[in-house]
Amino acid sequence: MEVLYQEAWDILSNRQSGSVVLLNDLTKAFSFYSKRSNEGKQKELRELLNFLETGFVNFPVILHFIKEFKVFIVEKKEQNIQDFLDIYSKQWDEIPSKLAKNASSVIDFTNKTVLVQSHSGTILSFFKLQRQHFNNIKIFQLESRPVMEGREQASLLVKSGFRVTFITDSAAARFFPEIDLVISGADRVCQNYFVNKTGTYSLALLAQAFNKPFYLLSDSRKFYKDDSCINMKEKAKDPKEIWKNPPERIHIKNYYFEPIPTSLVTAIITEKGLHKT
Repeated sequence: MEVLYQEAWDILSNRQSGSVVLLNDLTKAFSFYSKRSNEGKQKELRELLNFLETGFVNFPVILHFIKEFKVFIVEKKEQNIQDFLDIYSKQWDEIPSKLAKNASSVIDFTNKTVLVQSHSGTILSFFKLQRQHFNNIKIFQLESRPVMEGREQASLLVKSGFRVTFITDSAAARFFPEIDLVISGADRVCQNYFVNKTGTYSLALLAQAFNKPFYLLSDSRKFYKDDSCINMKEKAKDPKEIWKNPPERIHIKNYYFEPIPTSLVTAIITEKGLHKT
């Protein structure tokens, strides 16, 4: 269990990946644990899940996984962890590809230049589905400060065969005349807002100013029925990520997420199809 706790802590400390990527890492950790241990250890598992629930409070996809896991532990005591992982994976693993196919049916990407940011498993899944058209799609990738996880996504997109132009966040407006559309993921979707990486609001406003479509891709696990989810409980991040040794009396605020009005979104696309805002 100590090994699993350490693996869970390492995943929780990952500042560069989106919720889908983190969930994949988490399920792999539990799968390895199930192979190492034949004992149920239900009490310890529940304690670990409670720990993860607190740590991933801003990641609805992972909270959904934890909730289902807890129910399984209570109701299926005679079954092991791998049984749950197999059931959950069978139900949800195809969501990214279904979502990507729906996006492809809504948006014509032929000879388009697309702007993306951050590092999103949903976005990567979408572009992997477009591999047969990679010569006709050009991608602008933002650096995504302060952790600069955009570098990782840019590298993965290039490995998939796409042409990527890498720019800083503050340079987005300069290049918007070359952009045909913006694609964004979401960490959660409320009734009138969605929550995503800080900087997304600026992109949405730029898209509106330049009259360019702004598409949001999100699986249904991230949806809330009301706007309670915009009351985020995000803790301020390490100021040194922005400025390691600032002069005295400079107060640094470093937050990763922000709410963005869905009124700025052209369309929200899920694995179920178009979502009405």
